Amino acid sequence: MNKEEGNMAVGYTKKDKELLIRHLRNQQQQILKQMDDKMNKRALQTQQKILRRLNGVSVTLWNVKIKDSFNVERNHKLTTKNLIKDIQQMKSNALKQAKINTSDNNNTMTGHRNSNSNSSYHSRRI
Repeated sequence: MNKEEGNMAVGYTKKDKELLIRHLRNQQQQILKQMDDKMNKRALQTQQKILRRLNGVSVTLWNVKIKDSFNVERNHKLTTKNLIKDIQQMKSNALKQAKINTSDNNNTMTGHRNSNSNSSYHSRRI
């Protein structure tokens, strides 16, 4: 390959390169703008879908956590009418269980045991 063939392959002048770079940057800006417009349009559509669905939810269910409704649904078929009552019942049962567990832990930590475990404990030591 001689010098003339090498120069022919690089046939862009400085001005051509600047024009090409400017064109590519403009094209990049247009693509970014199109993508940004699409993203904003999708975000608006999603927001409108969510608002439509929220408007369909009963006001009495606004304070119900999804986690609680899933826990209730595991036990039996979910109905809107009974959902709040079921969740309140589940929470009260959980509080009762937590109190029982706390009192059991306090008794074991202080050395107190219920009467059944005391008698078997002493009978084994003798």
